[in-house]
Amino acid sequence: RNQQRIRLTADGQTFLAETRALLTHANRLESLGRRLGRGEDGGLCIGYIENAMHSGVLSNALRSLRVSRPDVHIVLYSQPSSMQLEGLRQRSLDVALVNTAPDRDDQDLDYTQVLDDRMLLALPQTHPLADSETLQ
Repeated sequence: RNQQRIRLTADGQTFLAETRALLTHANRLESLGRRLGRGEDGGLCIGYIENAMHSGVLSNALRSLRVSRPDVHIVLYSQPSSMQLEGLRQRSLDVALVNTAPDRDDQDLDYTQVLDDRMLLALPQTHPLADSETLQ
């Protein structure tokens, strides 16, 4: 400082630059927090059984998600149903596509049926079981 004006020292200039960078980063964090809160950004960990991929349930959902939320990072885990349910409880998975419903008394998990998957037995007409009404 002299009689005509006030100047920052070299240390003051460094401090000012760092403070500006800190404020810029704080603004970015605030913006990120808003986007995460709206589900526009962030990550989604999805567990699935193989049939979810083969049936189109997972691929159709992923396609829709990419259109509606292109900035969401998606990680897929092919796991048995029991591991996925545990992953939901441990918060390592956000969503699970399983073929075994959680126990009815499990208050941590809820579910909804997304696929009614029938399995059919196909036989040649000449097979001995082809004329049977029921199989045992």
